[in-house]
Amino acid sequence: MGKDRLAELERVEAEMARCHYDLQASLSPHEWVRVGVAVRNDGARRNAFRVLAHNEASVDRVVDALPALRERDRTVLERVAIDARYDAYLERQEAEIAAFRKDESLALPEDLDYHAMASLSAEARERLAAARPATLGAASRLPGITPPVLVALLKHVRRTGPGAARPMPNEFDA
Repeated sequence: MGKDRLAELERVEAEMARCHYDLQASLSPHEWVRVGVAVRNDGARRNAFRVLAHNEASVDRVVDALPALRERDRTVLERVAIDARYDAYLERQEAEIAAFRKDESLALPEDLDYHAMASLSAEARERLAAARPATLGAASRLPGITPPVLVALLKHVRRTGPGAARPMPNEFDA
């Protein structure tokens, strides 16, 4: 990477950090409504980053509420607004990944009908049915089995009732 590109990257990263800092400012529902952002009037203060996560909150309205943002690079601010919109999805996905790691040793029922799982792609159903993995961890190591497939599989196995999802016995357990 050339010096000019590196300098621009560093500038953008620093500007993003400043935007994130400025967007941590919290306002009351009354203050948000005053600038045209509809929020529930429950008395809870909301920071600007979380407000931007909702599609009806435009960058212009948030800048109206927080004049310090006028000093920020508009292109970078728009990029941070996009990050805000995806932040909740990323948090949920990270929580699902953490839950999966915890449940990697979950036994999959031997009689699990993968073909009946409409939430899986045809390819995933075929691969799982052919391999018949014993655990969720074993399923994760199959080619073409993606994290969303594993989450759907985990949810399905948990939903099928008590005893359906159970840890595999450890050979060292007494």
